[in-house]
Amino acid sequence: MHHLMWDESQNAHLLTHMNLDKVQVLIDMLAHLDFQMVLPKGIPTLHAMATGNYTRLDNVFASSSLRATIIRCNTIPGDWPARSDHIPVITVISAAPEVHIEAPRPNFMAADWEEVREEMALKLEDLEVDENICTKAEFDTQLNQLMQVITEVIDTKVQKTRPSPYQKRWWSSDLTQKHIEVRQLTCRAHNRCAHPDDHVHNEHKCMRCVYSTMIEIAKKWHWESFLKSVDESMVWTAHRYVSGDSTDGCRVCVPTLKVHQRNQLTWEAESHTNKSTLLQETFFLRLSQEEPQHDKDTYPAPSFHFSPVTDTQIHHAISQLVPYKVPGADGISNSVLIWCTDLLVHHLGPIYHATFSLKTYPDQWKNSIMAVLRKPEKPDYTLPNMHRPIALINMLAKVLSACIAEDIMHMTEIHKTLPDNHFGCWPGRMTSDSLHFITKFMKDAWRKGKVVSALFLDIKSTFPSIVLERLCMTCESGGFHLSTLTGSGAKPRAGKLC
Repeated sequence: MHHLMWDESQNAHLLTHMNLDKVQVLIDMLAHLDFQMVLPKGIPTLHAMATGNYTRLDNVFASSSLRATIIRCNTIPGDWPARSDHIPVITVISAAPEVHIEAPRPNFMAADWEEVREEMALKLEDLEVDENICTKAEFDTQLNQLMQVITEVIDTKVQKTRPSPYQKRWWSSDLTQKHIEVRQLTCRAHNRCAHPDDHVHNEHKCMRCVYSTMIEIAKKWHWESFLKSVDESMVWTAHRYVSGDSTDGCRVCVPTLKVHQRNQLTWEAESHTNKSTLLQETFFLRLSQEEPQHDKDTYPAPSFHFSPVTDTQIHHAISQLVPYKVPGADGISNSVLIWCTDLLVHHLGPIYHATFSLKTYPDQWKNSIMAVLRKPEKPDYTLPNMHRPIALINMLAKVLSACIAEDIMHMTEIHKTLPDNHFGCWPGRMTSDSLHFITKFMKDAWRKGKVVSALFLDIKSTFPSIVLERLCMTCESGGFHLSTLTGSGAKPRAGKLC
Protein backbone atom coordinates (compact mmCIF):
# COMPACT_ATOMS: atom_id res chain seq x y z
CA MET A 1 0.00 0.00 0.00
CA HIS A 2 1.29 3.41 -0.96
CA HIS A 3 0.53 6.81 0.55
CA LEU A 4 2.24 10.19 0.74
CA MET A 5 2.42 9.78 4.54
CA TRP A 6 5.41 7.47 3.99
CA ASP A 7 6.18 7.39 0.23
CA GLU A 8 8.29 10.00 -1.55
CA SER A 9 6.66 12.43 -3.97
CA GLN A 10 8.48 10.82 -6.92
CA ASN A 11 6.16 7.80 -6.49
CA ALA A 12 2.97 9.83 -6.93
CA HIS A 13 2.07 7.75 -9.96
CA LEU A 14 1.36 4.84 -7.60
CA LEU A 15 -1.33 6.79 -5.71
CA THR A 16 -4.33 5.69 -7.75
CA HIS A 17 -7.88 6.02 -6.49
CA MET A 18 -8.07 2.26 -5.90
CA ASN A 19 -4.84 2.24 -3.87
CA LEU A 20 -5.89 5.28 -1.84
CA ASP A 21 -9.26 3.68 -0.97
CA LYS A 22 -7.50 0.53 0.21
CA VAL A 23 -4.90 2.36 2.27
CA GLN A 24 -7.57 4.56 3.89
CA VAL A 25 -8.93 1.49 5.68
CA LEU A 26 -5.47 0.91 7.20
CA ILE A 27 -5.11 4.58 8.21
CA ASP A 28 -8.52 4.59 9.94
CA MET A 29 -7.60 1.43 11.85
CA LEU A 30 -4.26 2.90 12.92
CA ALA A 31 -5.98 6.05 14.18
CA HIS A 32 -8.57 4.01 16.09
CA LEU A 33 -5.89 1.88 17.78
CA ASP A 34 -3.63 4.91 18.40
CA PHE A 35 -0.73 3.49 16.39
CA GLN A 36 2.11 5.70 15.18
CA MET A 37 4.52 5.26 12.30
CA VAL A 38 7.96 4.38 13.62
CA LEU A 39 9.98 4.12 10.40
CA PRO A 40 10.60 7.73 9.26
CA LYS A 41 9.12 8.97 6.02
CA GLY A 42 11.20 8.75 2.85
CA ILE A 43 13.14 5.57 3.72
CA PRO A 44 12.51 3.03 0.92
CA THR A 45 11.95 -0.62 1.80
CA LEU A 46 11.47 -2.12 -1.69
CA HIS A 47 13.64 -2.05 -4.80
CA ALA A 48 11.70 -3.10 -7.88
CA MET A 49 13.93 -5.43 -9.90
CA ALA A 50 12.16 -4.67 -13.20
CA THR A 51 12.17 -0.84 -13.07
CA GLY A 52 14.86 -0.18 -10.44
CA ASN A 53 12.50 2.18 -8.60
CA TYR A 54 12.65 2.51 -4.79
CA THR A 55 9.30 2.52 -3.01
CA ARG A 56 7.93 2.16 0.53
CA LEU A 57 5.89 -1.05 0.52
CA ASP A 58 6.91 -2.23 4.03
CA ASN A 59 6.29 -0.14 7.12
CA VAL A 60 6.57 -0.27 10.91
CA PHE A 61 3.87 0.94 13.33
CA ALA A 62 3.72 0.85 17.12
CA SER A 63 1.28 1.90 19.82
CA SER A 64 1.78 5.27 21.48
CA SER A 65 2.81 3.63 24.76
CA LEU A 66 5.50 1.56 23.00
CA ARG A 67 6.69 4.45 20.82
CA ALA A 68 8.76 5.99 23.61
CA THR A 69 10.73 2.74 24.10
CA ILE A 70 11.93 2.51 20.46
CA ILE A 71 15.57 3.53 20.21
CA ARG A 72 16.19 2.98 16.50
CA CYS A 73 14.19 2.05 13.41
CA ASN A 74 15.93 2.05 10.03
CA THR A 75 16.82 -0.11 7.06
CA ILE A 76 20.10 -2.11 6.90
CA PRO A 77 21.10 -2.31 3.22
CA GLY A 78 24.32 -4.08 4.22
CA ASP A 79 22.32 -7.20 5.15
CA TRP A 80 20.18 -7.11 2.00
CA PRO A 81 19.73 -10.67 0.70
CA ALA A 82 20.99 -11.21 -2.85
CA ARG A 83 17.74 -12.57 -4.34
CA SER A 84 15.21 -10.34 -2.57
CA ASP A 85 13.70 -7.03 -3.54
CA HIS A 86 12.79 -6.16 0.08
CA ILE A 87 15.33 -4.22 2.14
CA PRO A 88 15.67 -5.49 5.73
CA VAL A 89 14.38 -3.24 8.50
CA ILE A 90 15.83 -3.24 12.02
CA THR A 91 13.95 -1.99 15.07
CA VAL A 92 15.72 -1.64 18.43
CA ILE A 93 13.43 -1.52 21.47
CA SER A 94 14.45 -0.77 25.03
CA ALA A 95 12.77 -3.70 26.76
CA ALA A 96 14.33 -3.20 30.18
CA PRO A 97 11.62 -3.75 32.81
CA GLU A 98 10.64 -0.86 35.05
CA VAL A 99 12.28 -1.58 38.38
CA HIS A 100 10.34 -0.40 41.42
CA ILE A 101 12.41 -0.51 44.57
CA GLU A 102 10.33 -0.34 47.70
CA ALA A 103 11.66 1.96 50.37
CA PRO A 104 12.30 0.39 53.78
CA ARG A 105 9.30 0.66 56.04
CA PRO A 106 8.79 0.03 59.75
CA ASN A 107 8.17 -3.57 60.72
CA PHE A 108 5.63 -3.03 63.49
CA MET A 109 5.01 -6.75 63.94
CA ALA A 110 8.64 -7.29 65.01
CA ALA A 111 8.88 -4.21 67.25
CA ASP A 112 9.98 -4.40 70.87
CA TRP A 113 7.08 -2.51 72.39
CA GLU A 114 8.65 -2.19 75.82
CA GLU A 115 11.49 -0.18 74.27
CA VAL A 116 9.01 1.82 72.20
CA ARG A 117 7.03 2.71 75.33
CA GLU A 118 10.15 3.75 77.24
CA GLU A 119 11.35 5.98 74.41
CA MET A 120 7.86 7.43 73.94
CA ALA A 121 7.56 8.23 77.65
CA LEU A 122 10.95 9.99 77.71
CA LYS A 123 10.16 12.19 74.71
CA LEU A 124 6.64 13.04 75.88
CA GLU A 125 7.98 14.22 79.25
CA ASP A 126 9.76 17.09 77.46
CA LEU A 127 6.59 17.99 75.56
CA GLU A 128 4.45 20.72 77.11
CA VAL A 129 0.70 20.06 77.11
CA ASP A 130 -1.62 23.06 76.93
CA GLU A 131 -5.03 21.93 78.18
CA ASN A 132 -6.72 25.03 76.74
CA ILE A 133 -5.61 25.74 73.18
CA CYS A 134 -6.87 29.21 72.29
CA THR A 135 -5.45 29.98 68.85
CA LYS A 136 -4.90 28.20 65.56
CA ALA A 137 -1.14 28.72 65.88
CA GLU A 138 -1.06 27.00 69.27
CA PHE A 139 -3.11 24.14 67.84
CA ASP A 140 -0.73 23.62 64.89
CA THR A 141 2.33 23.82 67.14
CA GLN A 142 1.06 21.25 69.65
CA LEU A 143 -0.12 18.88 66.93
CA ASN A 144 3.14 19.12 64.97
CA GLN A 145 5.22 18.52 68.10
CA LEU A 146 3.20 15.42 68.99
CA MET A 147 3.47 14.07 65.43
CA GLN A 148 7.23 14.71 65.45
CA VAL A 149 7.66 12.79 68.71
CA ILE A 150 5.68 9.79 67.45
CA THR A 151 7.54 9.78 64.14
CA GLU A 152 10.95 9.99 65.82
CA VAL A 153 10.12 7.08 68.14
CA ILE A 154 9.04 4.97 65.17
CA ASP A 155 12.20 5.83 63.24
CA THR A 156 14.54 5.03 66.12
CA LYS A 157 12.88 2.08 67.90
CA VAL A 158 11.03 0.19 65.16
CA GLN A 159 13.36 -1.68 62.85
CA LYS A 160 12.99 -1.18 59.11
CA THR A 161 12.35 -3.90 56.60
CA ARG A 162 12.19 -4.12 52.83
CA PRO A 163 9.92 -7.11 52.25
CA SER A 164 10.46 -9.24 49.19
CA PRO A 165 7.51 -9.34 46.74
CA TYR A 166 7.75 -13.13 46.89
CA GLN A 167 7.68 -13.42 50.68
CA LYS A 168 4.67 -15.14 52.20
CA ARG A 169 2.86 -14.24 55.39
CA TRP A 170 3.70 -17.58 56.97
CA TRP A 171 7.45 -17.07 56.46
CA SER A 172 9.56 -16.69 59.60
CA SER A 173 13.13 -15.87 60.60
CA ASP A 174 13.71 -19.54 61.49
CA LEU A 175 12.88 -20.52 57.93
CA THR A 176 15.28 -17.88 56.64
CA GLN A 177 18.11 -19.32 58.73
CA LYS A 178 17.25 -22.88 57.71
CA HIS A 179 17.13 -21.81 54.06
CA ILE A 180 20.68 -20.46 54.31
CA GLU A 181 21.89 -23.71 55.87
CA VAL A 182 20.23 -25.79 53.14
CA ARG A 183 21.82 -23.68 50.39
CA GLN A 184 25.28 -24.01 51.94
CA LEU A 185 24.87 -27.77 52.29
CA THR A 186 23.59 -28.00 48.71
CA CYS A 187 26.77 -26.37 47.43
CA ARG A 188 28.91 -28.80 49.46
CA ALA A 189 26.94 -31.78 48.14
CA HIS A 190 27.25 -30.53 44.57
CA ASN A 191 31.02 -30.16 44.91
CA ARG A 192 31.18 -33.80 46.07
CA CYS A 193 28.89 -35.15 43.33
CA ALA A 194 31.76 -37.34 42.00
CA HIS A 195 31.85 -39.14 45.36
CA PRO A 196 28.34 -40.62 45.92
CA ASP A 197 29.45 -42.40 49.09
CA ASP A 198 30.35 -39.19 50.84
CA HIS A 199 28.31 -38.62 54.03
CA VAL A 200 27.47 -35.05 52.90
CA HIS A 201 24.82 -36.42 50.52
CA ASN A 202 22.87 -38.13 53.31
CA GLU A 203 23.24 -35.05 55.45
CA HIS A 204 21.94 -32.92 52.58
CA LYS A 205 18.95 -35.22 52.09
CA CYS A 206 18.02 -35.14 55.78
CA MET A 207 18.41 -31.35 55.88
CA ARG A 208 16.06 -30.90 52.93
CA CYS A 209 13.46 -33.15 54.56
CA VAL A 210 13.66 -31.11 57.77
CA TYR A 211 13.37 -27.87 55.77
CA SER A 212 10.28 -29.12 53.91
CA THR A 213 8.67 -30.23 57.16
CA MET A 214 9.30 -26.81 58.71
CA ILE A 215 7.57 -25.13 55.76
CA GLU A 216 4.52 -27.34 56.07
CA ILE A 217 4.31 -26.76 59.83
CA ALA A 218 4.66 -22.97 59.36
CA LYS A 219 1.83 -22.92 56.78
CA LYS A 220 -0.43 -25.03 58.98
CA TRP A 221 0.28 -22.98 62.12
CA HIS A 222 -0.35 -19.67 60.31
CA TRP A 223 -3.65 -20.88 58.89
CA GLU A 224 -4.86 -22.33 62.18
CA SER A 225 -3.90 -19.10 64.00
CA PHE A 226 -5.93 -17.13 61.48
CA LEU A 227 -8.96 -19.39 61.92
CA LYS A 228 -8.78 -19.01 65.71
CA SER A 229 -8.86 -15.22 65.34
CA VAL A 230 -11.89 -15.23 63.02
CA ASP A 231 -14.94 -13.48 64.48
CA GLU A 232 -18.27 -12.41 62.99
CA SER A 233 -16.59 -9.60 61.05
CA MET A 234 -14.02 -11.93 59.44
CA VAL A 235 -16.10 -15.03 58.70
CA TRP A 236 -16.83 -13.98 55.12
CA THR A 237 -13.15 -13.24 54.53
CA ALA A 238 -12.27 -16.74 55.71
CA HIS A 239 -14.97 -18.17 53.46
CA ARG A 240 -13.51 -16.30 50.49
CA TYR A 241 -10.04 -17.66 51.25
CA VAL A 242 -11.33 -21.24 51.42
CA SER A 243 -13.63 -21.16 48.40
CA GLY A 244 -11.58 -18.89 46.15
CA ASP A 245 -8.74 -19.68 43.80
CA SER A 246 -5.08 -19.48 44.83
CA THR A 247 -4.17 -15.92 43.93
CA ASP A 248 -2.06 -13.10 45.27
CA GLY A 249 -4.54 -10.28 44.94
CA CYS A 250 -2.45 -7.72 46.79
CA ARG A 251 0.26 -7.90 44.10
CA VAL A 252 -2.07 -7.60 41.11
CA CYS A 253 -1.59 -4.44 39.05
CA VAL A 254 -4.42 -2.53 37.43
CA PRO A 255 -4.61 -3.80 33.82
CA THR A 256 -5.23 -1.67 30.75
CA LEU A 257 -8.67 -0.14 31.34
CA LYS A 258 -11.26 0.10 28.58
CA VAL A 259 -14.18 2.51 28.28
CA HIS A 260 -16.93 2.19 25.69
CA GLN A 261 -17.72 5.69 24.47
CA ARG A 262 -20.99 6.94 23.01
CA ASN A 263 -19.65 6.88 19.43
CA GLN A 264 -19.23 3.08 19.79
CA LEU A 265 -15.46 3.45 20.03
CA THR A 266 -13.36 1.98 22.84
CA TRP A 267 -10.81 4.14 24.61
CA GLU A 268 -7.97 2.37 26.38
CA ALA A 269 -6.05 3.74 29.36
CA GLU A 270 -2.56 2.24 29.37
CA SER A 271 -0.39 4.75 31.23
CA HIS A 272 -0.59 5.28 34.99
CA THR A 273 -1.79 8.85 34.44
CA ASN A 274 -4.66 7.79 32.19
CA LYS A 275 -5.63 4.98 34.58
CA SER A 276 -5.68 7.37 37.54
CA THR A 277 -7.81 9.88 35.65
CA LEU A 278 -10.28 7.21 34.55
CA LEU A 279 -10.55 5.66 38.02
CA GLN A 280 -11.01 9.10 39.58
CA GLU A 281 -13.89 9.86 37.23
CA THR A 282 -15.42 6.45 38.07
CA PHE A 283 -15.06 6.65 41.86
CA PHE A 284 -15.79 10.34 42.38
CA LEU A 285 -18.64 11.91 40.48
CA ARG A 286 -18.53 15.57 39.51
CA LEU A 287 -20.48 17.52 42.09
CA SER A 288 -22.75 20.42 41.39
CA GLN A 289 -21.19 23.83 42.06
CA GLU A 290 -24.49 25.31 43.15
CA GLU A 291 -24.73 25.90 46.87
CA PRO A 292 -27.88 24.43 48.44
CA GLN A 293 -30.44 26.97 49.60
CA HIS A 294 -31.42 26.72 53.24
CA ASP A 295 -33.14 28.72 55.91
CA LYS A 296 -31.63 28.31 59.36
CA ASP A 297 -34.81 29.59 60.99
CA THR A 298 -36.64 26.42 59.94
CA TYR A 299 -34.23 24.05 61.72
CA PRO A 300 -35.55 22.44 64.92
CA ALA A 301 -33.73 22.74 68.20
CA PRO A 302 -30.89 20.23 68.67
CA SER A 303 -32.10 16.87 69.98
CA PHE A 304 -29.15 16.65 72.35
CA HIS A 305 -26.46 18.92 73.70
CA PHE A 306 -23.00 18.71 72.28
CA SER A 307 -20.30 17.39 74.62
CA PRO A 308 -16.55 17.37 73.84
CA VAL A 309 -14.66 14.14 73.34
CA THR A 310 -13.54 12.64 76.65
CA ASP A 311 -10.44 10.64 77.45
CA THR A 312 -12.63 7.62 78.12
CA GLN A 313 -14.00 7.81 74.59
CA ILE A 314 -10.48 8.04 73.19
CA HIS A 315 -9.43 4.97 75.20
CA HIS A 316 -12.44 3.05 73.92
CA ALA A 317 -11.90 4.10 70.29
CA ILE A 318 -8.25 3.01 70.38
CA SER A 319 -9.18 -0.32 72.01
CA GLN A 320 -11.39 -1.09 68.99
CA LEU A 321 -8.52 -0.68 66.50
CA VAL A 322 -6.98 -3.68 64.74
CA PRO A 323 -3.22 -3.68 65.47
CA TYR A 324 -1.44 -4.17 62.17
CA LYS A 325 -3.62 -2.49 59.58
CA VAL A 326 -1.92 -0.54 56.79
CA PRO A 327 -1.17 3.01 58.01
CA GLY A 328 -2.23 6.15 56.21
CA ALA A 329 -0.14 8.99 54.83
CA ASP A 330 1.27 9.77 58.30
CA GLY A 331 2.87 6.30 58.58
CA ILE A 332 1.57 5.73 62.13
CA SER A 333 0.30 2.21 62.70
CA ASN A 334 -2.65 1.31 64.92
CA SER A 335 -0.27 -0.74 67.02
CA VAL A 336 1.57 2.41 68.16
CA LEU A 337 -1.62 3.87 69.61
CA ILE A 338 -2.69 0.55 71.10
CA TRP A 339 0.59 -0.06 72.96
CA CYS A 340 1.04 3.59 74.01
CA THR A 341 -2.57 4.51 74.76
CA ASP A 342 -2.01 5.67 78.34
CA LEU A 343 0.92 7.84 77.21
CA LEU A 344 -0.80 9.52 74.26
CA VAL A 345 -4.39 10.09 75.42
CA HIS A 346 -3.31 12.94 77.71
CA HIS A 347 -1.89 14.72 74.62
CA LEU A 348 -4.69 13.80 72.20
CA GLY A 349 -7.50 15.14 74.39
CA PRO A 350 -6.65 18.88 74.16
CA ILE A 351 -6.03 18.58 70.41
CA TYR A 352 -9.41 16.95 69.82
CA HIS A 353 -11.15 19.54 72.01
CA ALA A 354 -9.55 22.37 70.03
CA THR A 355 -10.91 21.05 66.73
CA PHE A 356 -14.38 21.94 68.02
CA SER A 357 -13.63 25.07 70.04
CA LEU A 358 -11.59 26.62 67.20
CA LYS A 359 -13.69 25.00 64.42
CA THR A 360 -10.54 23.86 62.67
CA TYR A 361 -9.45 20.66 60.98
CA PRO A 362 -5.77 20.19 60.03
CA ASP A 363 -4.92 19.89 56.36
CA GLN A 364 -2.76 16.83 57.06
CA TRP A 365 -5.83 15.03 58.41
CA LYS A 366 -7.66 15.62 55.13
CA ASN A 367 -5.03 13.85 53.03
CA SER A 368 -5.52 10.15 52.45
CA ILE A 369 -4.22 7.33 50.28
CA MET A 370 -6.76 5.59 48.05
CA ALA A 371 -5.73 1.99 47.44
CA VAL A 372 -7.45 0.57 44.36
CA LEU A 373 -8.58 -3.04 44.87
CA ARG A 374 -10.43 -5.47 42.65
CA LYS A 375 -14.01 -6.35 43.43
CA PRO A 376 -14.06 -10.09 44.11
CA GLU A 377 -15.34 -12.59 41.56
CA LYS A 378 -15.89 -10.17 38.67
CA PRO A 379 -15.60 -11.39 35.04
CA ASP A 380 -13.70 -8.51 33.39
CA TYR A 381 -11.20 -6.34 35.27
CA THR A 382 -10.46 -4.15 32.23
CA LEU A 383 -13.59 -2.17 33.16
CA PRO A 384 -12.95 0.62 35.69
CA ASN A 385 -16.14 -0.05 37.68
CA MET A 386 -14.84 -3.52 38.53
CA HIS A 387 -12.49 -1.86 41.05
CA ARG A 388 -13.15 -0.10 44.35
CA PRO A 389 -11.18 2.41 46.46
CA ILE A 390 -10.07 1.84 50.05
CA ALA A 391 -9.19 5.01 51.96
CA LEU A 392 -6.14 4.95 54.26
CA ILE A 393 -6.57 8.06 56.42
CA ASN A 394 -4.47 9.73 59.06
CA MET A 395 -4.42 7.71 62.28
CA LEU A 396 -5.20 10.58 64.67
CA ALA A 397 -8.07 11.67 62.44
CA LYS A 398 -9.40 8.11 62.41
CA VAL A 399 -9.56 8.00 66.22
CA LEU A 400 -11.39 11.35 66.38
CA SER A 401 -13.90 10.23 63.73
CA ALA A 402 -14.50 7.00 65.67
CA CYS A 403 -15.25 8.96 68.84
CA ILE A 404 -17.70 11.26 67.07
CA ALA A 405 -19.37 8.39 65.22
CA GLU A 406 -19.87 6.48 68.46
CA ASP A 407 -21.35 9.56 70.13
CA ILE A 408 -23.73 10.21 67.22
CA MET A 409 -24.91 6.59 67.12
CA HIS A 410 -25.46 6.55 70.88
CA MET A 411 -27.47 9.77 70.89
CA THR A 412 -29.41 8.71 67.80
CA GLU A 413 -30.54 5.54 69.53
CA ILE A 414 -31.47 7.32 72.76
CA HIS A 415 -33.49 10.08 71.08
CA LYS A 416 -34.84 7.80 68.30
CA THR A 417 -33.77 10.15 65.55
CA LEU A 418 -33.72 7.39 62.92
CA PRO A 419 -36.70 5.17 62.03
CA ASP A 420 -37.00 1.75 63.62
CA ASN A 421 -36.49 -0.04 60.31
CA HIS A 422 -33.10 1.60 59.71
CA PHE A 423 -30.24 -0.94 59.67
CA GLY A 424 -27.13 0.69 58.12
CA CYS A 425 -24.29 1.72 60.47
CA TRP A 426 -26.31 0.83 63.54
CA PRO A 427 -24.59 -1.33 66.17
CA GLY A 428 -26.40 -4.57 66.85
CA ARG A 429 -28.18 -4.56 63.49
CA MET A 430 -26.75 -6.63 60.67
CA THR A 431 -27.65 -7.36 57.07
CA SER A 432 -29.26 -10.62 58.15
CA ASP A 433 -31.61 -8.60 60.40
CA SER A 434 -32.81 -6.55 57.44
CA LEU A 435 -33.41 -9.75 55.45
CA HIS A 436 -35.48 -11.19 58.28
CA PHE A 437 -37.45 -7.93 58.48
CA ILE A 438 -38.20 -7.94 54.74
CA THR A 439 -39.13 -11.63 54.80
CA LYS A 440 -41.56 -11.11 57.70
CA PHE A 441 -43.09 -8.06 56.05
CA MET A 442 -43.70 -9.97 52.80
CA LYS A 443 -45.17 -13.05 54.49
CA ASP A 444 -47.47 -10.92 56.67
CA ALA A 445 -48.77 -9.20 53.52
CA TRP A 446 -49.26 -12.50 51.70
CA ARG A 447 -51.29 -13.89 54.59
CA LYS A 448 -53.67 -10.94 54.18
CA GLY A 449 -53.98 -11.62 50.44
CA LYS A 450 -51.94 -8.59 49.40
CA VAL A 451 -49.26 -8.26 46.72
CA VAL A 452 -45.81 -7.01 47.70
CA SER A 453 -43.67 -4.90 45.36
CA ALA A 454 -40.10 -3.95 46.21
CA LEU A 455 -37.74 -1.37 44.74
CA PHE A 456 -34.01 -1.89 45.41
CA LEU A 457 -31.69 1.02 44.60
CA ASP A 458 -27.93 0.92 44.20
CA ILE A 459 -26.75 4.52 44.23
CA LYS A 460 -23.44 4.93 42.42
CA SER A 461 -20.50 6.42 44.36
CA THR A 462 -22.66 7.45 47.29
CA PHE A 463 -20.10 8.14 50.01
CA PRO A 464 -17.30 9.76 47.92
CA SER A 465 -19.83 12.04 46.18
CA ILE A 466 -21.63 13.50 49.18
CA VAL A 467 -22.20 17.27 49.07
CA LEU A 468 -20.98 18.29 52.51
CA GLU A 469 -23.13 21.40 52.72
CA ARG A 470 -26.21 19.33 51.96
CA LEU A 471 -25.16 16.72 54.52
CA CYS A 472 -24.84 19.36 57.23
CA MET A 473 -28.26 20.76 56.31
CA THR A 474 -29.87 17.31 56.50
CA CYS A 475 -28.26 16.54 59.85
CA GLU A 476 -29.26 19.89 61.34
CA SER A 477 -32.82 19.40 60.17
CA GLY A 478 -32.76 16.06 62.01
CA GLY A 479 -31.73 17.63 65.29
CA PHE A 480 -27.94 17.17 65.21
CA HIS A 481 -25.76 19.87 66.71
CA LEU A 482 -23.70 21.72 64.12
CA SER A 483 -20.57 21.58 66.32
CA THR A 484 -20.57 17.80 65.99
CA LEU A 485 -20.37 18.13 62.21
CA THR A 486 -17.94 21.02 61.79
CA GLY A 487 -15.37 19.50 64.11
CA SER A 488 -15.52 15.87 63.01
CA GLY A 489 -13.97 16.18 59.57
CA ALA A 490 -16.97 17.39 57.57
CA LYS A 491 -14.56 19.22 55.31
CA PRO A 492 -13.39 18.62 51.71
CA ARG A 493 -10.70 15.95 51.61
CA ALA A 494 -7.87 15.12 49.23
CA GLY A 495 -6.74 11.64 48.24
CA LYS A 496 -4.04 9.97 46.17
CA LEU A 497 -4.83 6.86 44.14
CA CYS A 498 -2.27 4.06 44.27
